[in-house]
Amino acid sequence: MKHVKISRNRICESCEGKGGKNVIKCSKCKGQGAVTKMVQLGPGMYSQSQAECRDCNGTGETMKEEDRCPNCKGKKVIKADKVLEVAI
Repeated sequence: MKHVKISRNRICESCEGKGGKNVIKCSKCKGQGAVTKMVQLGPGMYSQSQAECRDCNGTGETMKEEDRCPNCKGKKVIKADKVLEVAI
């Protein structure tokens, strides 16, 4: 038998994977996580680009700092180590 230690992400049990309380949709990207920019290059010519929303860091959700889960700090997951016993 060989013991193998595996590190994995698990859903936070204290906030049930929500990241905290009073989580609301980002008003800038409307919960999409990305914003679209239109830049005029010349008369009648536009360039459209999409970038990650700076207000919510691409998550689509915002919450106050005091509402964040103290266990996962708003990330919704925590690292958990598990030791598996493998037969070789």
